Amino acid sequence: MDKLARFSVSLPAPLLEKFDSWVDTRGFRNRSEALRELIRRFISESCWEDGEKTVFGTVTLTYDHHSGDSAREITSLQHDFGDLIICSTHIHADHHHCFESVVFHGKASRVKEFIRQLSGLRDVSSSDPVITTIP
Repeated sequence: MDKLARFSVSLPAPLLEKFDSWVDTRGFRNRSEALRELIRRFISESCWEDGEKTVFGTVTLTYDHHSGDSAREITSLQHDFGDLIICSTHIHADHHHCFESVVFHGKASRVKEFIRQLSGLRDVSSSDPVITTIP
């Protein structure tokens, strides 16, 4: 475990009350745990926005596999971005719809392009990324 460093933060009382309520609602043991989580999220978002940093994540998509040639297009796109793809999981949600989760690792700008192209496929009804970094 990394050595911990202490610092103090001054906040307006109403903001601290809202934060404490959020900490309780989310089930954190204390403010420090909550702040660590928020700082990690901020760093991950900054890496995502920067575009040059390495990110890890998933993109979850749903699509109608009876409409057009969606499965072939999705597979082809995954091959085009094979340098990013770690694995994917495909689930048949019902007779017409598929749910797929793709795990990736790579430069944020390239991941964004993969997600942009995936989202642009005609039969993809949703594509939701979750991004993180190694702190």
